[in-house]
Amino acid sequence: MFEQLKNKVDMLVNDQHMNEVVRGTLIAFILKVVGAGLAFGFNIILARKLGAEGSGIYFLALSLTTACTVIGMFGLGTSSIKYIASFSLKGQINDVQYVSVLALKFAVLFLSIISVTLFVFSDFLSLFLFSKPELSIPLRWMALAILPFGILQLFAEQLRGVRQIKKSTSLQGVVFPVINILGLLLLVDQFAILGSIFSFLMASILTVIVAFYYWRSCFPSTDIKKSIRICELLESGRLNFIGDLATRIIIPWLPFFLLGIWGTTQDVGVFGVANRTAMLTSFVLFAFNSITAPKFAALFHERDMQGLDRIAKQTTLMMMVIVTPLIFLMVYFADFIMAIFGSEFHQGALLLMVLLVGQFVNVFCGSVGYLLTMTGNESLYQRVTLFSMVVMFLISVSIIPVYGAIGAAFAVSTTIIIQNMLFAYLSYYRLGVSTLWFLKWKVNE
Repeated sequence: MFEQLKNKVDMLVNDQHMNEVVRGTLIAFILKVVGAGLAFGFNIILARKLGAEGSGIYFLALSLTTACTVIGMFGLGTSSIKYIASFSLKGQINDVQYVSVLALKFAVLFLSIISVTLFVFSDFLSLFLFSKPELSIPLRWMALAILPFGILQLFAEQLRGVRQIKKSTSLQGVVFPVINILGLLLLVDQFAILGSIFSFLMASILTVIVAFYYWRSCFPSTDIKKSIRICELLESGRLNFIGDLATRIIIPWLPFFLLGIWGTTQDVGVFGVANRTAMLTSFVLFAFNSITAPKFAALFHERDMQGLDRIAKQTTLMMMVIVTPLIFLMVYFADFIMAIFGSEFHQGALLLMVLLVGQFVNVFCGSVGYLLTMTGNESLYQRVTLFSMVVMFLISVSIIPVYGAIGAAFAVSTTIIIQNMLFAYLSYYRLGVSTLWFLKWKVNE
């Protein structure tokens, strides 16, 4: 047994690709730990300052804004990683710049249209869809954050593509939440719910400025060379867009929409805090994704399928070792954790436990989504996510009207489990590569 363990350690130490993943992930992991702490602190301040009802309004506005941002991005973030990682690996800096500028132009156009649309229809959505007139003004202000928030996501993805993991992770995990917390502390006492919205808008704008500085520091002055057709980038974005629609809108935010329609703002607030607390466990997955996504693309481009299989398995095993104890502790202390946010949130302990089950499976399956999209299997990824969208919708509309927030938590966890298990199976079926470290599957030649 000890000899097998020693052999595993020696293999990890001598594996060039794994060493690069570990070095990059260590930086991302530290930043994600800091980011998770900052996110937890933000949620505590928000919950204690605004209460369950005020938090519910904030989460409803945030869910609509995030959904519109994902729509406006049109899958360009994931597409950028694939092309930029490939060009960067070959040292084709001019091509990297071209893809970056092209994606940025389309993102600005799409995000601007979506932002104006949400701004115009904020009253209609608040009054006739959610029957919550108090949502109208916060939603209108939050719509202004769609453009800077979307461009921030795009720069973060592109920085990952050129292996600037520290800069990419710090943008979303440190710079943005620090500014957001400071803004919340300064503005929420004076402006209440609007203070939290102003804080989000300010953090989005200022962090985009930092993101642009980071990118220019990597490529100060480079001639742009046309390397791919516009329709090629948009087609790749279209395929990734369906996946983003499911994983970044339907699965995480549909319960908020439906709770906003059929429940109270207090239900939305309690569920929102429980959901965001459960998602803190996925910081390990996000940290590994920061380096494994471009690594998957590079290894697949080199046709090193055995190396791809090895990296997929080893990173998943490392994630499990880190996350499993954390999840068990959070389940055991769920009552205490939710009580930190205030007496109104104590009822969310059961929600937290149900949501943690889904997050456990999410980490258990590893970076399966990126494994498919970074290896040219966007269409397969699209089919699975379309199926997941249908599953989420059917479960949600069936049980949320009856069971409220606990039904929403069950719908989220069930969909995450089904989606990730399908990804894991199909990545082996199509590639011969498995992220499930305990299965001794052979790589297809």
